[in-house]
Amino acid sequence: MSGDVDGARVGIAILCHPDNFRAPQPMRLHPAEPFFCFAPSQLGDWEISPGKPYVSRYRFIVADGPPDKAELERLWNDYAYPPIITID
Repeated sequence: MSGDVDGARVGIAILCHPDNFRAPQPMRLHPAEPFFCFAPSQLGDWEISPGKPYVSRYRFIVADGPPDKAELERLWNDYAYPPIITID
């Protein structure tokens, strides 16, 4: 999402982790307000059971200026597929 604040372009990207339930999760967007949420319930019924934690992971990227597609793609890949390090 992006918009102008005090005459300057700003934005925020919210990355949904690929391990989240029903990823990629659908989003709900408000037609008249700057509001959205991830909504896995749009894809069907589900439940949160006692003793079984429900964990969702998201990363927020906040930036001054217009969105940089290459930078967002790099940040997404770093978040979704971090390097795996093994020590022998």
